[in-house]
Amino acid sequence: RLGSVMDASRYIPLTTSARTAMRAKYHLPTDAIVIAMTCRMAPENGLDIALEALSSVASRLAPAIWARVRVVIAGDGPLRAHVEETLRLYGLSETCILWGETATADVISLLGMSDIFLYTSIRGACLSMAVLEAMACGCAVIASTRPLSNERLLAEGRGIAIPAENVDETVKALL
Repeated sequence: RLGSVMDASRYIPLTTSARTAMRAKYHLPTDAIVIAMTCRMAPENGLDIALEALSSVASRLAPAIWARVRVVIAGDGPLRAHVEETLRLYGLSETCILWGETATADVISLLGMSDIFLYTSIRGACLSMAVLEAMACGCAVIASTRPLSNERLLAEGRGIAIPAENVDETVKALL
C-alpha cells in the first residue's frame, strides 16, 4: 500500500559505506549523531518545540556525546530569521545546520545519512509523508501525534510518538 502513497524505492536505508560517503559529501563527521528535520519553517511545524528540546538535551548529555550531535534542518519559510535567532539564543548555532530550500534528492540523501528524524508538527491531517519517508530510509523516528496517524505509524516499536507541543516528552524521546 505504501507504493500508492510514495515511491518507496527511492527511500532506502544506505549501506555503511554509502552512508559514510554521503556524510563526507555534506561535510558531516563519520561518527556524528545526525538528527534530521525536513519542514517548512512555519508556525505549524513546531520548530520552537524542537529547538527548546534540543537545548535541554544539550545540557543533559555528556559533553563528549553532545559534541558529536549535528542537527540538519532542510527547509525554509517565514520563520527562518526567528529560527536563526533562536539557535543563537540557545547556543545551538554550531550544532544545527540550516540547509534552506532543499531538492527532493538532497532530502533523500539527508534521510539516508541520518540517525534520527525529528518531527514536531503541532497541526496535521491525514498522513505525514515526511515520517513515511524517514521510516523508509531507516531513520529512528520521533514524531508528534499531529497528524494522529503518526501514533499508529510508529506503534509496535517502529518509532516514538510524542504528544504535540510537549517539550518534555520530546527531550525524553531524544535522550
